[in-house]
Amino acid sequence: MKDIVQDPIKVLLLTFVTCGIYGLIWIYQVSAALSQELPEEGINPGMILVLFFVTCGIYPLIWYYKMGEWLPKVGQKYGKTIENEGTLLLLLGIFFSPAALYIIQERINQIAS
Repeated sequence: MKDIVQDPIKVLLLTFVTCGIYGLIWIYQVSAALSQELPEEGINPGMILVLFFVTCGIYPLIWYYKMGEWLPKVGQKYGKTIENEGTLLLLLGIFFSPAALYIIQERINQIAS
């Protein structure tokens, strides 16, 4: 998880400046790190990106919700208590997705610290 630690503001700014391209790269990197940490979940980063495009924006909402479930599991492995924020991330994904990205990166940073 330490390889994906970065400033959440940087993630948001780079996503905005690159018109979302950096966000897709970030999602792939986060999903790849989680697939290594949680092999039992069967996380496939490539398939996640394909589903982002094929479902016309529906799968990202599912991904936000699943992140709320996956991050506490990874936190337990590192002895950190992370709340399940799946519902919050889903709602933020619907109404203001940059906030969801910010929270996800913040939780990753908490786990890795």
